[in-house]
Amino acid sequence: MKPFASILAIAIAIVPGYAFASPDSEVATLPASSDGPSAPPAAHDKAPAKKHTKKQHAKAPQKTRAHAHKPAIVPISTRTTVKPTQKETKSRGAQSHKKVEKNDKGGDKHPAEGEPHAVEPRHSIGPARHAEPVSPSKKKGIEKVRLEERDKQPGKGKPAARTAVLKKERAPKVEPPKTCLADPVEILRGAEADTFSLATCDGALAPLALERLSVLLRPGGERRPEGSIEDLARTAAKKTEIAPHIRKVDPGLVSRLAQIVSHLTKGGKAKVHLVSGVRPTSSGSLHQVGRAIDFRIEGIENEKVVERCRTMPDTGCGYYPNSSFAHVDVREPGTGHVHWTDASRPGEAPRYVQAWPEPKADPEPPPPLPEEKDAPGAEPQHP
Repeated sequence: MKPFASILAIAIAIVPGYAFASPDSEVATLPASSDGPSAPPAAHDKAPAKKHTKKQHAKAPQKTRAHAHKPAIVPISTRTTVKPTQKETKSRGAQSHKKVEKNDKGGDKHPAEGEPHAVEPRHSIGPARHAEPVSPSKKKGIEKVRLEERDKQPGKGKPAARTAVLKKERAPKVEPPKTCLADPVEILRGAEADTFSLATCDGALAPLALERLSVLLRPGGERRPEGSIEDLARTAAKKTEIAPHIRKVDPGLVSRLAQIVSHLTKGGKAKVHLVSGVRPTSSGSLHQVGRAIDFRIEGIENEKVVERCRTMPDTGCGYYPNSSFAHVDVREPGTGHVHWTDASRPGEAPRYVQAWPEPKADPEPPPPLPEEKDAPGAEPQHP
């Protein structure tokens, strides 16, 4: 018996103790997992295992040593359940349950409110995947692509854009109020003619009236500038010339002409013939600086034009009874009324008179008759 007992003792010493352990005892002898308590030890493993040396442990198969260091596999029945606190439940609210419903694609029902959620063991969870940060520009591009794809679908589009289009279509078109203008006047300069309003209904200058009249009153020999009046007015807004060598006339000249035409035509169709405007070579004359005009109104006597001109303050009025025009110019403020009458004919030197028609002079007495004398050699007659 003693030899047999010694052989059995040697065999027990050589073979590791865990070779005789059952699967249940293996689970019990391993350290408990952090996720939950380990399984209770088996009944036959209550005896203390014999210690084995490092040399004996090295002789053990490599597969067995690796299996000894593997983490414990916790059965599902023993998994730890974590109940959310009251504070967490309030903060998450309905949002947490929506996320659970969204992730349950397999059809499993999510836990009811208050039911504990099962926590998977650590060894079953894969490595954490961190989402790459998306730059604002990239995020904006992704959103733009989504919107474009949505707009391509029939019956879909940006609600705000569709609403704005509908409002624009339904809203009544509001046109800007039109400026009240006086009756247009036809102004002729030889073969050139233009028809436009000189003033508004309240007496102010009509839009572009100054530029139109300046073009018509340009010096003789100057060609009409190219381009529209609107473009010329825009480029010469703060200049004294509307175009090269074409001076802007005085605004007061346009206003005075508008008052005379309106008063004499009484709202009817008026036709004004221009005789002379800007004359750069007339030294000392208001024609040189664009402040004088010679004209006539078709169907209106020049004498009536001058009568109306004399009622305007700071205005010069020239009457030429032996010519075909009347003269109107703009004087400095405070000058008062200035008028004259020139009885000269075209091509003659000025001849100013005090009144027209000129008063007739008293007829001269006839010369005395010569006295009768007796003829020489004749005899005197006696009674």
